[in-house]
Amino acid sequence: MRMKYITYILLAMVLAILATSTSFAYNYMSDEENKYKLKSKYIYMLYHKLIGKKPDFRTWIEGTDEYKNAGRLKKLEMINEQVAEMEDDFIALDVKEPIDISFKTEISPYSTKNHGFFIDSLQPDLFFSYEYMGKNIALIPKNIENYQWFSIPPVDIEEIDMDLSKTNKITLRITLMPKYADDGDPIYLGRKKYWLILAKVINIELWSDDNSQLLWRGKTIAEDNELLDLYK
Repeated sequence: MRMKYITYILLAMVLAILATSTSFAYNYMSDEENKYKLKSKYIYMLYHKLIGKKPDFRTWIEGTDEYKNAGRLKKLEMINEQVAEMEDDFIALDVKEPIDISFKTEISPYSTKNHGFFIDSLQPDLFFSYEYMGKNIALIPKNIENYQWFSIPPVDIEEIDMDLSKTNKITLRITLMPKYADDGDPIYLGRKKYWLILAKVINIELWSDDNSQLLWRGKTIAEDNELLDLYK
């Protein structure tokens, strides 16, 4: 009971940040790790699994253009086969399975004084947007702003093949662990209504813009607010 209460408090804090953010309508990222539709379907199923409500898969199928344009026999075939397939996928879905996300962003010039990079896009109002069957899900990485600063010793940056004296485009890969989904009414984030999933950040990797080189995998110094404050 106490853990559930704490979760509600954390979600309330996140929503408070989102509601007061002036840039929120624009600060969402596109997940490029997988084909969008496949990932969106998974996230939508995950949401229902987290809230403990089995979706109406028949209604899902009947809402697709493929079903609407099919003949009577094809429609029956789709219902019989796809409902069973979706039910199997839903049963097999593990809510403790980490979610890998990849998106494009930028890192600051390397600080020779503080020995690290700053990633401005990791703001408190960041979320990942997914749409499936006309429903929007916001995947919110909890405390993502604590990971804006990456500390990298000077000896290690010698292996990074880019001009670190300037701002560089990179690919950021984040691994999230889903923790909680809100089963209440959807809320407006920007101009759209979203159902919410709160997730914990468990790993972050910096890759080159073309994904050919791993720049850094390791611990951020999220606890060192003084360095973060230098950039705020």
